Amino acid sequence: MLLLAEREADARVIRCRGEGLGAFVLDSDDPLNAGDACGFRFEGDEKLAKIIDVRVDRNDRNDLLITCDKPPEGKNLTLCYALGHPASDDGMPANRGSLRDGFAHVSATGTRLHRWALPAALPVH
Repeated sequence: MLLLAEREADARVIRCRGEGLGAFVLDSDDPLNAGDACGFRFEGDEKLAKIIDVRVDRNDRNDLLITCDKPPEGKNLTLCYALGHPASDDGMPANRGSLRDGFAHVSATGTRLHRWALPAALPVH
């Protein structure tokens, strides 16, 4: 679960704090086709910053560091995860991401199941 979005000293970086039953994982296989931003985007960004990197903080496995090409800015700047994306024609849900924890279980049909992160809209502080 994602809980808080706050700026780092480098204003191009947003720290997204969360909590999970296990350490966060950004699924590199991207089975939901979330793309390079891993399902993250901004609302209310007047500078139109592009997310260029998303990574799990190695010092806190339930924090994400989201790096942009320039500092995102806006009065009501909101970091969205798996929420409010436009529909696509790839057969996947519009609202999707690649964030989960390390849990996996094989279902009765042989499909590997994960605990995917829930959608979130977090004001950026």
